[in-house]
Amino acid sequence: MGDDRSGKNAPGPAGTDRPRFAYGRAPWPYSPPRPPTLPADFPLPAISVVVPTRNGAAFLEECLLSVIHQHYGNVQLIVVDGASTDGTAAILERYAPHLAHVISEPDRGQSDAINKGMALARGELLTWLNHDDLLAPNALHILALHHRHRPADLYTGALRVIGDAEPFWHMTGCPDGSRLSPGELLDLEGHWLHGKFWYQPETFFTRDAWLRAGGHVDASLQYSMDYELWLRMAAAGRPCPSSAPNSLVPAPRRAEDA
Repeated sequence: MGDDRSGKNAPGPAGTDRPRFAYGRAPWPYSPPRPPTLPADFPLPAISVVVPTRNGAAFLEECLLSVIHQHYGNVQLIVVDGASTDGTAAILERYAPHLAHVISEPDRGQSDAINKGMALARGELLTWLNHDDLLAPNALHILALHHRHRPADLYTGALRVIGDAEPFWHMTGCPDGSRLSPGELLDLEGHWLHGKFWYQPETFFTRDAWLRAGGHVDASLQYSMDYELWLRMAAAGRPCPSSAPNSLVPAPRRAEDA
């Protein structure tokens, strides 16, 4: 693709030829073309991004474009649509060439959709984004570099929360590379409420960590499935997230989902 900073020579929101503003607050996350490999010609690790959605047409296009415009040469983008009745189908058709898999059928909610998508994921690194979440520019290349030079099982970055209130930034207070026990994760007052936590949209994890934790999120949970997954990862011996200074994997999200 061409240089997206002008909004030309690459897919953009329907009917436009220039970047627009995500949710009216954050600059559109376009990135310039990126190298096809890491430095020293190391191959890009495969990254799978699952997007569960249902009736999210108001945000879905921006979410997909924030992944497409990473210009990351080894990304698998999977969308699992719970039989939407809005304009989702038209958006998925528009960006079909960039989507590795699309599932559109009734499901049992967000967690069920995540599990369906993850069953198709083939990446070395995995995550899911809700339809109103975005990846920041260069997030995937920064992640790949960090994974190459400072490998860990779970990675977090900076996250900008965007919604009706004034946007704000979050970064985890977990020491880089340390290990957390389930007891520490369950200690909300002494641990998570003191900054040693992370939001799901700023998080990527390895396939190995996912499989060691059971290879699924709890389909009976709709809002805390991520936290329950981190507990299982900790029980399986997973370390605290490895985090880079400033912004490893920034992923803006709407405040009401925080």
